[in-house]
Amino acid sequence: MLQIPSLAGLKPAGDGLQTNPLVVTQPITLPEHTLLSIGPVGVDIASATPPGVSTATITLDATAPPGSRWSISIKDVAFKLIVAGFATTGDPLVSVSGTLTAREGQTPGFTDVTVNYGSALGLVTKVLQGIEAAARFLPGGAANFDVDFAGTTLRIRESFSLPTLPLGFGYLQNIGLDMGFDVDLLARRLHFAVGIGTDQDPFDWLVSPLAGNGLISLGAEDQLGVRMQAGIGVGLGIDLAIASGSATVTLAVQIDTTQNPFILMVVLTGNASVDVLDGLASASLTLSAGVGVGVSAPPLPPPIPPPSPQDLLNVIKNTQVTLEAQVAVGIHLSVCWVVHVDWTGFWPFKETVTGAALTGLLP
Repeated sequence: MLQIPSLAGLKPAGDGLQTNPLVVTQPITLPEHTLLSIGPVGVDIASATPPGVSTATITLDATAPPGSRWSISIKDVAFKLIVAGFATTGDPLVSVSGTLTAREGQTPGFTDVTVNYGSALGLVTKVLQGIEAAARFLPGGAANFDVDFAGTTLRIRESFSLPTLPLGFGYLQNIGLDMGFDVDLLARRLHFAVGIGTDQDPFDWLVSPLAGNGLISLGAEDQLGVRMQAGIGVGLGIDLAIASGSATVTLAVQIDTTQNPFILMVVLTGNASVDVLDGLASASLTLSAGVGVGVSAPPLPPPIPPPSPQDLLNVIKNTQVTLEAQVAVGIHLSVCWVVHVDWTGFWPFKETVTGAALTGLLP
């Protein structure tokens, strides 16, 4: 893809080679190319600046000290998320542009990131701007943008959240909008979602003695669909002069139509938090576990004439049952506004069993 004509070749240097000239900088053309396409969702790569020109910088020098012997960067590269039916031709749903970098002894990076939303997400853009403006002026509001490029996976997340809102003997927290997508080229997996709340961090509320949580998200994994969760349980909140805290236990039902078959899951979540002197010291712990099932069955035979036992047996054999489980842990510690420890872990499990495996156990 690079095709750099200004590179005059390589010349011997030390015990290896060296680019000629040493630092090669060249405008290159990156025509739009599909990196990954799964169902209605695809990711394209192209130059971010029209008419499709990026800038590549390459250095190879065997005489340089370790850590600086080779490097490459490609400026103005765009990853475009295309979702069929949600945008006009040539208009991506989300476009993320920046500079791809790689250097000896360092993991690949994606820097100077700029996010642009297509016309199909005009309403989402307005919501993002509104939440971002509120987050800037309200204490406790947050705006986060994370880009991780590890191994073969590019992970991009943008979120804006409002601070915890008091509700008498309780609160409403984690209200915000999250958007992001993951692309794994080697495993050929792609996940996209935009909504309020995530599996790891749904919005939740507490009005003693009741508590609840939930999320709603539009996304695509195997197919375009919606993920929704609603839960209710019990909780207790206290707010004293020097300390405040809460503890909740909720049971939620989640439905996910972004997978085929769609998954129906039950999630149990426990949360406990305490805050001393308005943030002098705070701690929270969240534990979550869920189990779910999805069934994909072939079309049933027509009722007339009545199906034979063999027909019904074939339907059972071709039925797929997907079992899914997930466990999540979140820990937050803060002392004197200086020491912060935030750690989250999320471990999913998924297994598909066919009806043929079950009928094979019959005598």
